Amino acid sequence: VLGVTDTSAIFGGAEGSSATASVPGALPPHLKLGFIRQCFPDKGFSYLAWKPTDPNSENIYVHCSVADPVTLNGCLAVAYKPHVNSRGQTQASAPVWLLKGKNEAGERPPVDIQKCWGAYKGIIEGTTKGWDIKDCWVRCPTVEMEHGQVPVIPSTVMVDSELNVGDEIQFDIFINAKGQPQVRGPLWKKHAHWKPGKGDGKGGAEAAAPAASVPSNPPAAAASGRPAGGRFRF
Repeated sequence: VLGVTDTSAIFGGAEGSSATASVPGALPPHLKLGFIRQCFPDKGFSYLAWKPTDPNSENIYVHCSVADPVTLNGCLAVAYKPHVNSRGQTQASAPVWLLKGKNEAGERPPVDIQKCWGAYKGIIEGTTKGWDIKDCWVRCPTVEMEHGQVPVIPSTVMVDSELNVGDEIQFDIFINAKGQPQVRGPLWKKHAHWKPGKGDGKGGAEAAAPAASVPSNPPAAAASGRPAGGRFRF
């Protein structure tokens, strides 16, 4: 059994609920918010709970085909679609979303359910051909339309949130000192590495989508302030 950090700093909401869709930053209505209660790598499953330290808070079963216990153990929170399995247990369906990373102060803040869901969604892109893999950006048409640039994602956020090129993320931004939209942590990462089998739409009947193709050159280099043949400097 893996030890779990107490994540009891939650604000408002009924047990196991998501905030309403009309609230900016709220989870979509089909998703519920859970926190890690226990992870059992040797047994191949984990338990989420709305209040992990409350023994009366319902256990949400997560099979390893949906998310590996070791992976879950490092998350701030999990957003999942629930279903009831054959044993009558509430179970998380695949794919789940994992809240990971730190804020600009290098801290892992408490999760506020009223505004924890990022305003933007996109796919991380980058290339190793002439660019360091840590120098990445997010393909997000909404940010590009609003700011005329692709949002950059610095190496610190990539490392803290355990991100890779091709990952789908739900995120917020701020404007950095260079006038660029920049991804802010913590952020939600769609957990794509689940296995078909347990749960079926419920847990995993379809294979994970392949990673997005990576362009050989970064998009809108001039508009984004990205040098034509070098690397970002964050």
